[in-house]
Amino acid sequence: MDKFFYRIILTTEACVGTTFVQFDVPICGANAVIFEECLEAAKKSPGLDDTFSKVEDALNAFELQTGIHGEFAEDIIAGEFNV
Repeated sequence: MDKFFYRIILTTEACVGTTFVQFDVPICGANAVIFEECLEAAKKSPGLDDTFSKVEDALNAFELQTGIHGEFAEDIIAGEFNV
């Protein structure tokens, strides 16, 4: 099954945080707009202090609105060569 990975860069007044998420379907068109709206709403939420919490809240809101499940991506690269 294909996975579609997205880098999330959240910029707030206090800091910039980066994380990666994955979905089983591509997020484009109207769904991309909805996900961006969920991220913006989570970014402005006063009770969420860190990038992980904000993105987690956005993923949950997005799934409630669209039925599309997203989750944090782990091990998105196969490896690394440092020579």
